[in-house]
Amino acid sequence: MVLAEFLIYLDKRSRTNTSWPTAHVMKHLGVFLFGFTVNELFTIALKQRVGQLRPHFFDVCKPDFNAINCSQGFITEYTCMNTHVSQREIRESRLSFPSGHASLSMYCAVYIGYYIQVHMSVTYSSVLKPALQSVLVLLAVLNGLTRINDHKHHPIDVIAGFFFGAAIASFVFGTLGLKIQKTSKVTLDQKVSETFNAASETARMSLKKKYLYQGEVSCDTTISILEEENAKETPMDFVL
Repeated sequence: MVLAEFLIYLDKRSRTNTSWPTAHVMKHLGVFLFGFTVNELFTIALKQRVGQLRPHFFDVCKPDFNAINCSQGFITEYTCMNTHVSQREIRESRLSFPSGHASLSMYCAVYIGYYIQVHMSVTYSSVLKPALQSVLVLLAVLNGLTRINDHKHHPIDVIAGFFFGAAIASFVFGTLGLKIQKTSKVTLDQKVSETFNAASETARMSLKKKYLYQGEVSCDTTISILEEENAKETPMDFVL
């Protein structure tokens, strides 16, 4: 997000007197962190509720098969013989679904992708936005694939993590991120309107003093001159 804002800042800086939009960035960062927290809580809740053994569970636990009664079908009581791992690692080996890494990485990729799509308007390149979005999604997918290659998750765990992360990012940005964007646009329009109104009023007062000092002129002449001066006015630079 900071990189996207920096690129936007450079683009606007080349055309207008634009300052770094600290307030705007902090608002979006707050929404991003809120969604990040929601995503983590949702993933942890699913892990605790659903669970599922990780692919490397037997290597971590090394259960005593001689003490297991296989006649009951589903085994709920067993004893881990591996003394080289902690109880926390054994507990984590039972929490495979969904993949927290896949969920988090896809949440970040989708949220920032939406942020770039809505807020970023770079004039010097037409492929920069889709390129950045593609890189974000690609990094998220690669992160999920490494969890499968490391035998920490099943493919369904990673796919579910991708889905949950993308869904939460879409919901948070659609409900809160776009609201910030609309509020910022209204504020910007107000600043532009106030700047133009102030410029027009200043021009009128200057012309009034000028022609009153030079002598009497007709009302029609004054109006005509004012209209010509207003038509020549160019938009002033303003600070976001």
